Amino acid sequence: MRDFERIGLLLFVAISGYLVLVIEGAKLIINPSGQTQSQPAGKGFGLTCQGDADNPDLFTEMKWVGPKGELVEGSSGPIEVSKAGGLLLLMFREPTTEDSGSYNCSAVYDNIDPLNTGVQLVFYQDITWEDCPTKQALVIQTDGKIRCRVSANPPATITWQKDNQILSDRYIIENDGIKVTGATEEDKGEYSLRAMVQQTGKFQDRVIKVEVHVPPEIIELDDRMEATEGNEAMLRCQASGFPRPAYAWFDPDQRDLSNVEGHVVDADTGTLIINSVKRENKGRYTCWAKNPAGDAKRSLELSVIVKPEIKQFDNITSVENGQATFECRAIGDPLPELTIRKEGQDRPFDEDDDRVSLNKRIEGDESVITLTIENTMRSDDGLYFCAGENKGAHVERAGHLTIEFAPVMSSTPSTSVKTWNGNPVNLTCIAEAIPNATITWSYNGRKIQDDDIYTIYGRSAHSNLLVRSPSEAINAQSVYGVYRCQAENSHGEQYINIELQEARRPSELRDIRNVKGTATTLTFEFEPPLDDGGLPIRAYVVKYYEENEPYDDALVQEWSEGVPYVLDDLKPRTAYKFRFAARNEVGVGEWSDERRIVTPAESFPEPPKFITPGGNVSTYPDRFQIRWTVPLDNGRKIDYFELRYFEAEKRNGVWRRIGETVVKEVRDWENAPMYEMTRLKANTYYKVEVRAHNDIGFSQDATMVFQTAADPSKGTQGRSHIHMPGSEHEHQSNGYQGTVSSSLSIGAIFAIIVAVALVILIIIDITCYVRYHWGVVFFLRSRVCAKPMANEKAKEAAFEDGKGGKGDNFEKKTRTEVDNPAFDKEKEPFKVNEETEKDNEGEVANEDTPMIVSAGAKDTKANDGTADDVKNKSPKGSKSSIAKDSLV
Repeated sequence: MRDFERIGLLLFVAISGYLVLVIEGAKLIINPSGQTQSQPAGKGFGLTCQGDADNPDLFTEMKWVGPKGELVEGSSGPIEVSKAGGLLLLMFREPTTEDSGSYNCSAVYDNIDPLNTGVQLVFYQDITWEDCPTKQALVIQTDGKIRCRVSANPPATITWQKDNQILSDRYIIENDGIKVTGATEEDKGEYSLRAMVQQTGKFQDRVIKVEVHVPPEIIELDDRMEATEGNEAMLRCQASGFPRPAYAWFDPDQRDLSNVEGHVVDADTGTLIINSVKRENKGRYTCWAKNPAGDAKRSLELSVIVKPEIKQFDNITSVENGQATFECRAIGDPLPELTIRKEGQDRPFDEDDDRVSLNKRIEGDESVITLTIENTMRSDDGLYFCAGENKGAHVERAGHLTIEFAPVMSSTPSTSVKTWNGNPVNLTCIAEAIPNATITWSYNGRKIQDDDIYTIYGRSAHSNLLVRSPSEAINAQSVYGVYRCQAENSHGEQYINIELQEARRPSELRDIRNVKGTATTLTFEFEPPLDDGGLPIRAYVVKYYEENEPYDDALVQEWSEGVPYVLDDLKPRTAYKFRFAARNEVGVGEWSDERRIVTPAESFPEPPKFITPGGNVSTYPDRFQIRWTVPLDNGRKIDYFELRYFEAEKRNGVWRRIGETVVKEVRDWENAPMYEMTRLKANTYYKVEVRAHNDIGFSQDATMVFQTAADPSKGTQGRSHIHMPGSEHEHQSNGYQGTVSSSLSIGAIFAIIVAVALVILIIIDITCYVRYHWGVVFFLRSRVCAKPMANEKAKEAAFEDGKGGKGDNFEKKTRTEVDNPAFDKEKEPFKVNEETEKDNEGEVANEDTPMIVSAGAKDTKANDGTADDVKNKSPKGSKSSIAKDSLV
């Protein structure tokens, strides 16, 4: 029993000691730490209270108590208490000096021991800048103050500097700033001040940038200005001062024009624009310039120029050989200068002109000019312009002078008219006259009226008489003969005779000749007929047929006058008969006597003709394109063209070959054959010959000499002898010295960039392997070289027992021999696929690629580690020595 009591006592003592230790280790911590803390009023501040013990969860009843012993709680109001995990927060949103005092945090630990800790808070008024703008201004030559008031509790000490220098005696420091007397340009700059509370050690700096303002002074404004009515006017005003002044404009009625319609004021530049000047805009305008330092005013007088206006310039009428008078009246301010000119003339009339007199005068507020023309002629008829000009504008007004005259028939188109085969015909008569003339027609002294034979269209100025054929008329009277057209107006009369004649077919052609014949064509020449029938020859007609064919099968062909008279598509060695005639509007004339012509036999083609555009000079230094016509084949189809060209040189007026001849055949063509000669020498003469071929033979040559253009890269000095690619000779030493560019090619630059990038990647990979054990190198090492720990230990044990040692017959193999099937002695050597092993230049590429040992080959290494030192070499010619069972 006594033993049990002793054991119980020991347990009680142990538990009590443990509790004492636990309780003595528990405490409360307030952050920020410090028994007394000073903080600026008006700025948020917070305290945290946290229990510190081995088991923080045993803290309970944690709370904050204020300076007056009151419990601080709640999440609203100026002071807020909240929990965040094991923290109890005391937050002051905008503390005041009245919130100063002692704040205590208390709690109970393990429901046994009460804990308490506190902090003394002092909230002071921080430095406050009152009425202290960072940008201020003084006005030159006036007294001013740089304002700055500082408040703080405890009070702050203020020190001033200007441009980092102590203030001079001319500055008076006051409580609310610095007083400056008679400000100058030297007073501008940066003023710095420092406010410091010695009790708290708090201080603040402020920099005030001070400018010295200069009142405006208008330095540019005209005293007078003229503007033109209806035009835009710009009034310019410029003033000095700092800062740049703003501008305003006032009209004679003292209205601020900034808001008046039709006016635009630029407050920055000082310009006033009047969109459309009116007469009432004249008067005195005032420019007002203003800035913070003051203002200035100045005025100008605006005069308005009134553009000329022609009030009178009337149309007039006169008679040929009479008198005509124009009068022009105009107004304007100032009064305009007046002139008169005729349409089509550059200069106006003056006193020296023939048959003309001028009179200029001023009548009241009008300028007047009078133009009188004596002995008027028809050429005086037309438009006249009165021009008025002053400072404002140049204006014109048109007036028309009409000259009346007796009829004139000179515009009648024809006095001889033809008709035939009963066709109706028009006789046209034109009578020019002012006023218009009345036209009448007569035939053989008898006045013509509308009937079955005659119809009159128009009887004034322009008249047509339609004459019908007698065969269509009721009476069979003749209509051929002389007709009279007579015109009459108030100033006289005039007539003109028009003869109506009967047209005929042309007479027979003369002197018909066959001037050229081929197997399939005939060319003719002949003289026109002696009698064209009174009408122009429209065409020439040939009728022809084969001699052994009936006349009814004859073919007919027409030629327009002036073209070559050629018949084609004839048969070789065939007799044809021909008859020729001329045709006019009446019809085909008399046929010539029949002529017999036999076409020649088939032969070689006619020579071609060059039709190369651009002449005989190539626009390129190394090529030239030629075109030619397809000639007559002379009865046998042309199967190809032979083209020969060679370098040529002119000697004694003759082009001679100095190079080898290039021969080409052209067998396919559409319309005009063509060929482009290439690989020519620059600035060189060439001769080209083209001939056509059929199954009989070659035609005569068509020849042409051309010159290639100079090579722009070689200059134009002399002929080029530089060998062109593909020529028959290799490059020779000819005085031409090439130069090798010192700049790198694009391919070389790209290769350098790739190499640099590859080196950077390798460095990064090695760094990752060494520091972080990852990357390509780490992967290869872990897969190729690593061994399971158990296998390594087993190998060590085997080595110690002699099992892993090298025997006398041990065959040492390199890693390449192990992994590369090309070294398999029982198999065929590894064969290189030539199609994939050739590089871009057709040569077999050699590449020795380091082997990556496969997992299956790891255990075949020699245990002495020397296999790792053996270099891996691929068989010669192999692009890669990686084994088929490799992991890569």
